[in-house]
Amino acid sequence: MNTRAFTLMEVLIATVIFSIVLTAINVTFYSAFRLRAKTTRLLEQSMPVNQALSTIKKDLRGILPPGGDMTGNSCRMPPATANWDGSSLTRPQVLF
Repeated sequence: MNTRAFTLMEVLIATVIFSIVLTAINVTFYSAFRLRAKTTRLLEQSMPVNQALSTIKKDLRGILPPGGDMTGNSCRMPPATANWDGSSLTRPQVLF
């Protein structure tokens, strides 16, 4: 009797174990691909929002003077001036 060969039962058990391992690997890769697709879709959807927020931040930084606060000369009201006929004007009230 030849003792170097595999029995049918050993080959079937090895095939079952191999198929279980391949199924587990397939599920893992499929989940990774789904996660990648979902992440890509969400990033593409949020890109216009991020660009809009970036533009708003740049615009808001641009309205402040270089010192960074609104207490400088840019917020003061101009002095009251006189009309052509000599009567003085009053400053308009600014409500914040």
